Amino acid sequence: MSENHEIANDWDWFPPYKGTPLATDEAIVVSGGVAYKATLRQLRQADGRGWINISDSEHTQGSPQAVSSGVRTLLTLDALGPTTNYEYRDGLPVDAWSGDTFFVQASGETYLLRPSFIADPETGASGNYLEIELDIGAPVGVIFQFTVPMIKNDPSRFSFSIPTFALDTFLANGGKFYVTPNVNCDIYDKALLIQRMSQP
Repeated sequence: MSENHEIANDWDWFPPYKGTPLATDEAIVVSGGVAYKATLRQLRQADGRGWINISDSEHTQGSPQAVSSGVRTLLTLDALGPTTNYEYRDGLPVDAWSGDTFFVQASGETYLLRPSFIADPETGASGNYLEIELDIGAPVGVIFQFTVPMIKNDPSRFSFSIPTFALDTFLANGGKFYVTPNVNCDIYDKALLIQRMSQP
């Protein structure tokens, strides 16, 4: 092509691509009527399907979050722990987790959330358990609830995979995690993986 005009007019001029494109391969992007070259890595990042890992520095084994039996307690994470990572967020804002709340960015998004923590019950018994909830506030409330047994009088790591979608209530309120044990326990080494799976 000797001059810059509509790509559609010259589409048949391009030979078909064979094989799998590499992240460093280039493509044409038209923005504001101007054509630019961009790598496939840049285009992939534009999808915003990155991830953030949040970890807590406040509650450690030596200074845990104390949770009383039967008391629904907010799971706190200060995002200052050693495994907090924003490097691969690809469009997810740093404040997607703020004020112990997860904020979605648009109605229609889907996410995979993975909260994890160590729970150390005061006493061990066959009937002990811990319940975790993801609550997005009124008018919907709890959208995820799971109960796990705590049968040992020892610290145990718990991890939960939560695939979820976001509509207007989630967008307006954000989501908070709550734990309710049936025995006094200490919680520490808390973390949350946030992965955006799709955008509308």
